[in-house]
Amino acid sequence: MGFVTDLHDINNFNAFYINSKDGLEYRWNQMKNGTWKTISANPGYVPDTKWHTFKLAKVGTTNTLFYDGAKVLSASNGDISRAYFGLCNFNAPVYFDNLYIRSYTAPEPTVSVGWQERFTKP
Repeated sequence: MGFVTDLHDINNFNAFYINSKDGLEYRWNQMKNGTWKTISANPGYVPDTKWHTFKLAKVGTTNTLFYDGAKVLSASNGDISRAYFGLCNFNAPVYFDNLYIRSYTAPEPTVSVGWQERFTKP
């Protein structure tokens, strides 16, 4: 399961994903001119069958991957400029739900609901 960012063509993009083939880890790989390069990797992924929340925050050349609200990967790389976003899947079935793409703000805004007034007809 993962995200594809800075997608220019099949030979130039960034991929953020869970790597379960070579080891259980979060990984940022870059395909540049048809060649794979690992930018950053972090072991610690534990597979299960539950739904999870993934978030990718891109600020300038720094990309940060969050898993259920916890930062699991962060690195900078300016080799490929901004382009398209996509979803990817490697070596296993995956389901996506509730995809949001928006401007990122650090820290993330929060919402709270307070006291509400009940409406009565006059």
